[in-house]
Amino acid sequence: MDNYKNSFNLSIRNNIFDLFPGYNCTSISFKKDKNGEECDEFDAKYLYIYLEQDKEVEINTPYHCPKCNSTSIRRHGLFEVEIADTPIGDKKVILVITKPRYKCKECQKAFFQDIIFKHDQYRMTNRLYYYILNSCKKIPLSIVKIATELDIDRNIISRIKNDLKEQNDIKD
Repeated sequence: MDNYKNSFNLSIRNNIFDLFPGYNCTSISFKKDKNGEECDEFDAKYLYIYLEQDKEVEINTPYHCPKCNSTSIRRHGLFEVEIADTPIGDKKVILVITKPRYKCKECQKAFFQDIIFKHDQYRMTNRLYYYILNSCKKIPLSIVKIATELDIDRNIISRIKNDLKEQNDIKD
């Protein structure tokens, strides 16, 4: 059992850089419910993947203040954000991303570098957003069924479905 769990963890860790460029996997845990205690993989409903920004990417990326455009900035601690990703098998995936916080020395504005694979409007990956869009195109699938399958609020699924309607890809 431990060999299987170790090979599963290694498989995920080896694919992290391809899936989430610029981030390293620091750990993986299985949980029965959101923010619950860790459990065995076979009893788990959720897979938590902990990511942190690659130090080399952070050093080589030019930062500037989004308010005053100054390049005179400093690192100002860390911030942790959780975003949903597409399921792996029957596990719902939550990415826990630790990213640096910055502060402008000129205007004192605190800010974060964007996560390139996170959707701009929702706390989910772009990949999950498009997964939901494609699920909405399948007429038999209802908003409630998609929301239940992914454990995402049905109002969010409804808003994403409205995005699709605006693109004239589906009818009610």
